[in-house]
Order: sequence, then structure tokens, then C-alpha cells
Amino acid sequence: MSGTETVAMVLVGNKSDLKNERQVTLAEAKQVASAYMCPYVETSAKENINVDQVFVNSVKMANKLRAGEDEEVTDDKSSCIVM
Repeated sequence: MSGTETVAMVLVGNKSDLKNERQVTLAEAKQVASAYMCPYVETSAKENINVDQVFVNSVKMANKLRAGEDEEVTDDKSSCIVM
């Protein structure tokens, strides 16, 4: 993916409660996350596992990106985070 250096990303594996139906190994997921330099979180909305961590990591990644930008923000700059 090109242009990912300016996008806050978190790789999320969902439905972690369905272990017998797993399609991507933990090692594969971590390898992809490492390639994109983003955190990986496995979640289960059903069991309320790590759902909040997705948002925490998203904010952390967005803050890291913003820290690298100029502190002066003009009206022609905008940002969007899809969750």
C-alpha cells in the first residue's frame, strides 16, 4: 500500500473467541502488522476482549503522526479517522 506513512493504522483481528475457526495465524497477523509498522490487536466484541484497545491504539498512532507534523495547522488541512 502506498501512502501509508501518513495514515494511522491498527490491524485488528476480530472474533478471537472463535478459535477453532481461525483463518489467519497469530504469526501471520503480527508479520503483516510489522510490515505496515502498526500495532496488532485481537478482539472479541462478543466477550468484550480488547475492544477498547483498538481505540486506544488508534489514538496513540494518530498522536504519533501528528507529533511528526508541523505544529501549525491551517484551514486547508483536514484529517479523518474511520473506526
